[in-house]
Amino acid sequence: MKSVQVLAVVCITLLLAACSKEGTHVDSYFYASVNGPSWNGEFRIQARNMEEFPAQAVISPSGDPAIPDVLIMTYNDMVENLSVSIIIPAEKRLTELTDDHEVFGMGIVNGVNTSETIDLISKTLSMHVTKLNTRSGGFAGLNIPSEVFGNFEGVMIHERWDNGVRIEESHTVKGDFKFYQE
Repeated sequence: MKSVQVLAVVCITLLLAACSKEGTHVDSYFYASVNGPSWNGEFRIQARNMEEFPAQAVISPSGDPAIPDVLIMTYNDMVENLSVSIIIPAEKRLTELTDDHEVFGMGIVNGVNTSETIDLISKTLSMHVTKLNTRSGGFAGLNIPSEVFGNFEGVMIHERWDNGVRIEESHTVKGDFKFYQE
């Protein structure tokens, strides 16, 4: 799962370089309901234009015909201190995200840039991409998703330490997402 976090940081940098703010209409959101010992509630990250810059997406080629290309999406709300990263196959399909997968996964961080951060990492999560349309012309020849719709449901883990003992707290999550960019 560590490689997912490293890949997400690299991809966010590429996303920022890949997107042009001028003449681009965005209508994107990420909605989730979270229930667990450390975090309970619902939240929504929404973007209506590129000046807000909270939602980005790119498709990274795998380089191997046997492995699907990778769709990387990020949603950020710096007012509410929320951040979401999704790394999944760039295909319209149902994907099971497990904590032992080296590339694919989802992470949610509540409390970005604060001292009380709660981070959730996918443990067993069903991610269903119901619509995926792309266009070419991104940075370094990367494909840019123009539309991605989907939903997810499953278990995410918050890891914490208590007196030197590692504790995994399970949280159930359910929600949906949309990325749209002209």
